[in-house]
Amino acid sequence: MASKIYPFNFIPGTKRDNTQFDGNYYSDAKWCRWYRGKAKKIGGYRSVYDQWTDIVHGEPLAFAKNGYNYIYGGSEEKIEMLVVQSSGGGGAFYDRTPAAFTTDVNNEWKTTSIWDSAGTSMVAVAMATQTLSDISDDTDRKIYYGDVTDTAALTQLGTLEVSGGIVALPPYLFAYGNDGYLAWSDKNDIAAIGSGGGGDAGDARICANKVVKGIPIRGGSNNSPSGLFFSLDTVQRISYVGTTAGVFRNDTVATDTSILSTNAVIDYDGIIIWATTNRFMSYNGVAQEIKNDTHLDWFYNNYNKTCPQKIFAVKNARYGEIWFCFPFGQATECTHALIYNIREGYWYDTELPEGGRSAGLSAASLFPNPLMFGVEATDVDRYRLWEHEYGVDKIVDGVPLAVESYFDTPNICFIDEGPLSDNSWSGLNRWVRLIRMEPDFVLTGNLDVTVKGRIFAMSGELPDEITYTYDPAVSPKIESRKKYKELRIRLRSKEAGGDYYQGKCLMELAEGDV
Repeated sequence: MASKIYPFNFIPGTKRDNTQFDGNYYSDAKWCRWYRGKAKKIGGYRSVYDQWTDIVHGEPLAFAKNGYNYIYGGSEEKIEMLVVQSSGGGGAFYDRTPAAFTTDVNNEWKTTSIWDSAGTSMVAVAMATQTLSDISDDTDRKIYYGDVTDTAALTQLGTLEVSGGIVALPPYLFAYGNDGYLAWSDKNDIAAIGSGGGGDAGDARICANKVVKGIPIRGGSNNSPSGLFFSLDTVQRISYVGTTAGVFRNDTVATDTSILSTNAVIDYDGIIIWATTNRFMSYNGVAQEIKNDTHLDWFYNNYNKTCPQKIFAVKNARYGEIWFCFPFGQATECTHALIYNIREGYWYDTELPEGGRSAGLSAASLFPNPLMFGVEATDVDRYRLWEHEYGVDKIVDGVPLAVESYFDTPNICFIDEGPLSDNSWSGLNRWVRLIRMEPDFVLTGNLDVTVKGRIFAMSGELPDEITYTYDPAVSPKIESRKKYKELRIRLRSKEAGGDYYQGKCLMELAEGDV
């Protein structure tokens, strides 16, 4: 029978909801993104430092000065600081854990930085809430602070204790917790916080339930600083109104809403995006749902319901992405990432490497790429900090190692949709024959091209799949002659130095047997 040429005319991103056969999205992928509508290997990652005492949970902090990054990460028993150049030089490491700090398996750290006029310096402010297994935990905990570039232990900040966390809306420090409690400091005087602090300091009950997260937002010329504060069932906007009107005032942005994890709230160019307990939301003056037709059921059916507070979000502005990292199934650390490409409107996902990641920094001062903390212990029982989007390999101690990346086409068959939607073969009860594939890539290294398939949508894959090695220096095409009722192609990079960016790949297809 006559053959025809078809391009890879598929919808960008993957689809996990409903069946694999339903739809024209790519059907599977690992360590692959869709950039300008085409599949592209996600970048590599390198070990920046490998001596963190324990798994880091909560909100890390990064600060830059004189060519060095000061990176804070806290665990159940410590808060530690790495001083390192973006090149990897430096590497001084300090324990800044406060004296008599209470160790707890449910500790997760909240951090921020702000100018403190009392000490005439930029300070790091940190506290460990006991919320790692229960976002609603009402245990009040101490707040600590210290010069952000100092190496000594942090010291207690006054007597105020809260259960929710802290956030800087310069020149004010805010603390929040049980029963809608919100306190703020005097201007640049963080010790003067809450009722009786003097100056602009004060506090209020802004809602009924516990306040669990605060994040700065744009307030405009008359209402800056402003912040968005999440309670367990509302979202409140706090705006500066001046000392004569009470300093700060709140108004309700959304009611009967929720927040899945305090670490899964992200600011992307002034748009606040977060995961609730049943959908994804955004705020840009108005709170509204983010459409997700491909992964909503998959995400909410599969994250580990016993530890949602371990879910965290980071952004990768280079590619317009927000990564929601979460523990899949029974995993107790984040093993997978659901990725929302806000720039192009796609959703896709990937398994995370080395057993997963526990916390991340979107923009770590002088580092140009996201940083994430690992969950896999080294041979001396320490944990790594990784810089992502660095090259194309996994780099440990200067040694490049391969990072596997692949993507699968949809199931291709003779129906009236998908890549064969010109209707010339629509409705044929015949197998699809792949005569030839003509790859088109910006490519480093070789690709494994696997052709596989099945007879019916709910039958298992046939065991006769075949893998070809595509080396453009040997041949610009792949001769196949494989046939399936529903045919699928996987393209995989698995060698050190390997990289790909898909162009306009072509398939030569023909009718097969009835």
